[in-house]
Amino acid sequence: MGRIKEYFLDKGLTARDIPLAFAFHEIFSIAFAASTWVAAYGIQPSKTLCQPFANVRVIKNNVQPVFLKMLETSSKPARRAVERIPMLAKTDPTRLTVALAESLTLRAFIKPITFGGKLWVTYEFMKFVKRKSDEGTTTEKTTKKLKKKNKVASASLSLR
Repeated sequence: MGRIKEYFLDKGLTARDIPLAFAFHEIFSIAFAASTWVAAYGIQPSKTLCQPFANVRVIKNNVQPVFLKMLETSSKPARRAVERIPMLAKTDPTRLTVALAESLTLRAFIKPITFGGKLWVTYEFMKFVKRKSDEGTTTEKTTKKLKKKNKVASASLSLR
């Protein structure tokens, strides 16, 4: 634990930065989840990518009936949500449910990449924020020094 703490301290990140980093990480995660759901709703991977397998006898006889029963069961809450939320009024609840399942499957499949990727993006964001806040502090100090120098220079010119 000491090496990790030392590493972050060397980069200028402290415990005070954790709330902002946590908030950014969560917002980034929610945005990623929403974007994959929207993409799955638009692309429909189960229809476009899996279409060649739809006529395989084993899938048709064993998988499709189970899939349709599960879809019917899980679409009921989606129908209620679509009725309650005006923004979803024009969406198909069944397609919304399938898109959620597809996006969850995709995100589970790529989790080894996204887990580290989200942490890295959060780390880079925090470095950027710290760099910008340090630049702002440096600019304020420089401005104050310049004002002092200008006052001294003005006073010395007025004495001549």
